[in-house]
Amino acid sequence: MTVSVILKDGPVEKQSIGHVYKDRNLPASLAKLSSMSVTCPTTGRGFIQKDNHQIFLVPAKLITRTAEMYCPEAVAEIEEAIRLSRTLH
Repeated sequence: MTVSVILKDGPVEKQSIGHVYKDRNLPASLAKLSSMSVTCPTTGRGFIQKDNHQIFLVPAKLITRTAEMYCPEAVAEIEEAIRLSRTLH
């Protein structure tokens, strides 16, 4: 499951919320994630992931670079989605 969150001080590489915010309070947008129901991609069962070391922040630029390697035609759509999410916040 992917959720877009705009952060002013997000990490530059993939890191868990627990690692990035170990000595700080979570922003409200991230605190909500630990109470959201998610679906396991393997079993299809729903659960709530409360362990912040298992919830990851992935910078948008990293997602775009990965898409360029595996699915270049998706890059424009990803960049447009990122641009739209920034205008909504």
